[in-house]
Amino acid sequence: MDTLQAFDRAGAITDGIVGPITDEQLSLPTPCSDWNVRDVLNHLVLGDLIVTAFFLGEPQPDRSADHVGAEPIKALAKSLAATRAELTSPGALERVVEGTFMGTATVADLAERRIADLVAHLWDLARATGRSTDYDAELVERVQAHYRARLDGKPREGMPIAAISPVPEDATPADRLAGFLGRTVIVS
Repeated sequence: MDTLQAFDRAGAITDGIVGPITDEQLSLPTPCSDWNVRDVLNHLVLGDLIVTAFFLGEPQPDRSADHVGAEPIKALAKSLAATRAELTSPGALERVVEGTFMGTATVADLAERRIADLVAHLWDLARATGRSTDYDAELVERVQAHYRARLDGKPREGMPIAAISPVPEDATPADRLAGFLGRTVIVS
């Protein structure tokens, strides 16, 4: 699968997990320490705003701002659509951008990081809202390979990603990814 296909498949998972979230669920805690469902949604919208700013060579958004407002689900759908629009513009994936957190990279490289962050946090949202974590094994394995390439052999101290956690034998691929990223995985 190519980058755009991976983005679209992550979007389809997003629709299934995020679409049904109710206003009452926005305050539920998530496996991301100190973040509730609304906070994770805000983080995901911020991720889209950050990569879109890189794509366009614009100033970075305020990382401390509320980017979801009164309609967090719609805000995420809108931000994902805007990111996809940028990814599908002619020559976008080959374009080279400069970023402080990753130096010189192609838009495709940034898109892969965006996909990885989205898929990782979809697990958090699924767990928080009681949805299945058994989704798109091929995409999840692609994301795990992405994180392995970035993290294997590197210290995780001071990073927002904790030490690898063990996962039960019957864990889904998304559960295994979550364990690799330091989440506590309990299969019910």
